[in-house]
Parts: sequence; structure tokens; C-alpha cells
Amino acid sequence: DFDCGELCEYIKSPECHIQELFINKRSSTIYPPTEIHAFIESLKVNTSIRSLRISHHIVELDHIISISDITTIDTLEISHQIWHEGSLFQEALPKILTLCSSIKILKLLFNPFGNDGASVLAESLKTNNTLEILNLNNNRIGNRGASALAESLKVNNTLQRLKLSNNYIGFEGVNTFALC
Repeated sequence: DFDCGELCEYIKSPECHIQELFINKRSSTIYPPTEIHAFIESLKVNTSIRSLRISHHIVELDHIISISDITTIDTLEISHQIWHEGSLFQEALPKILTLCSSIKILKLLFNPFGNDGASVLAESLKTNNTLEILNLNNNRIGNRGASALAESLKVNNTLQRLKLSNNYIGFEGVNTFALC
């Protein structure tokens, strides 16, 4: 387990030359949202970190908005999340694509947001012009979500790779991509 205060101070220091940072839950500790927010705020000062991975923590809407201010990050992975229910979930997913303009690779893995989350992301993909790789493996996306994503690819011409392994997409959903 890390001391969030000490890590934040190190990340802000000129001695920090880390390029990839992975914050993962260890043992039974889940860092409270206030500590995750402080950590993300410290990244705004750092210019070396290019890749941020957050796993097994509570990601809130203000975290996503704070991440969008970090212009050096081009790879963002948010996995195994404990998403708060309701409108926060519906707001957070599209904010990732609309606010994080420096992100070229986005990995949302093992976040069971299903068809509804895929549909929300699909709407944001229609206007996103920076994302090149989107990995949505293991998110319980079915045919309806696949169809929404396929429709978004008709207008998005920057996305080069979309990964959808280990979801619930059947022949009908796969066929919608063939029709793009």
C-alpha cells in the first residue's frame, strides 16, 4: 500500500521521471475518492507520465474531469471499477471521451456497464477525433451495444482499433460491424 500524500509529493517533484503509473487495489484497501482525487491533481504538475492505469478503485465524475486536465497522458486505463449507480455512471463514461482530448488509447476493461454504457460511449465516439484505440473487453456488452458502437464508426474516422473480446455479442451484433 502506498501513502497517497508521499506519492503525490514525489509525482509533483522534478525528480519524478515515471512514464507509466498503475494504481491498483492491494489487499483489502480501497483508497477513498478524496485520496484518488489528490493523486490525480498531483499528475497535473507532472510532465513525464504518459500512461495512467487505475484499477479496483472508485472513479467519480470529478476524477474524470480532473484527468481531462492532464494533457501529457495519451493512454488511460480504467478497469475493475466500482461505478456509482445512476446518473454519475451515465455522465462519467462520455466525459472520458469528450474531455480527455490528449488520450489516444482508452482501455475500459472489466467494467460491467453493458449495452447502456456502450451506447453512451458510442454517442461520444461520434464527435471524438483523437482516440485511436478503444478496448472494451469484458464489459457485458451485447448486440444492442455492439450495434450502437458500429453506428458510431460510420462517422468516427480516427478510431483504428476497437476491441470487444469476452462480451455477449452474438451474430447479430457482429453483423452490424460488417454493414458499416
